[in-house]
Amino acid sequence: MAMEPCDSTFLSAYYQGVDRLLNDAAPGAASLSITVLPAYAPEWGLRLVGNEVIRVRLDKSYWTEVAIQQMRHPDATVAVAPAFRPLAQRAVMDGDAVQRILDRYRRAIAAAVPSGRVETDSVTYRITSPQAGSARMWAPEDDTPEAYLAEVIRLLADRVELTTPKDLYNNQTQILSALRRSDVN
Repeated sequence: MAMEPCDSTFLSAYYQGVDRLLNDAAPGAASLSITVLPAYAPEWGLRLVGNEVIRVRLDKSYWTEVAIQQMRHPDATVAVAPAFRPLAQRAVMDGDAVQRILDRYRRAIAAAVPSGRVETDSVTYRITSPQAGSARMWAPEDDTPEAYLAEVIRLLADRVELTTPKDLYNNQTQILSALRRSDVN
């Protein structure tokens, strides 16, 4: 199943709140923003800023802590938002590899088509590029272009934990391989 364009739902207070926390922890002009919204775990995201991969993890679920309270008390004039402690970790990546990632995700965003599908109990990936717009995908089926794009997201997230040149090289090789498998054109 192809990615879908983001509709106005993805402009709601919940999504804006999550993005605000992630973006504040990863300052700079992101050329690609990936926000990961798991159904039963804290939200997290990746930002590509220059040649840097920045993974930001929230210490608790924004959905549980804030969004549900807002839905239960929509008339509350003052919302007490809990303090979040986002953890940002960084890793550098080869400029050519970053460009390949940007190109592939921009093409995927441009090819996004509405499906009418609604998912609530899975992982939602929202991918945003200032040049291409935004698209989303839910936990993709195995061996699809979207599954390989989700694998790239996982590998980018893993990259910030790596320290040795060999591990970083192997990670980049895996990322480029997953990008190739995702590209059916």
